[in-house]
Amino acid sequence: MASTDLKKRDMETLARPLPTLVPLIRRELEAGDAAGIEHYRKAGEMLIEAKEQCQHGEWTAWVERNFHLNIKSAQKYMRLAETSKTKRATFTTLSAAVEPDRHPGHRPAWQAPVQKAVNALDVEAIRADFQSKVKEDRLIRELALQLIDIGYKVLASKLHPDKGGSAEAMARLNKVKALLKGAV
Repeated sequence: MASTDLKKRDMETLARPLPTLVPLIRRELEAGDAAGIEHYRKAGEMLIEAKEQCQHGEWTAWVERNFHLNIKSAQKYMRLAETSKTKRATFTTLSAAVEPDRHPGHRPAWQAPVQKAVNALDVEAIRADFQSKVKEDRLIRELALQLIDIGYKVLASKLHPDKGGSAEAMARLNKVKALLKGAV
């Protein structure tokens, strides 16, 4: 009788097989992308369950093979599941859940000078300058292509075999034209 109770208890604690977990984890990750943190926590719980079934050294490959996740993302979901169990807290973001030692008001020492420098930037002026440079580059490219075409036509009228030139000269001219257009 004791052995049947032991077997029953082992069957209850037996984890779901890996092939069963894969679609369940995928579903929770997709739901998490759409709806939020609770699904990420559930995915983290199932990832923990799956990791216990993987052989030593196979975990990373299994995650990458079955999901569009890198191992660090999987570890974040797993930390979220572990943190949720121990702290019984509600989190609004994944980063708040996996970095529990940081409170919302915490600012690193380097952040104030960086924030000051960012606030001093004139973003509109930078954007206008960038757009001006992009427009100038486009105009220069268009002009360069027109010059290549004009030069080609002038030289082709002199080097063409029908105009007294040679086939070799025209071949060289065509090659140079292609090189110049490719460089612009």
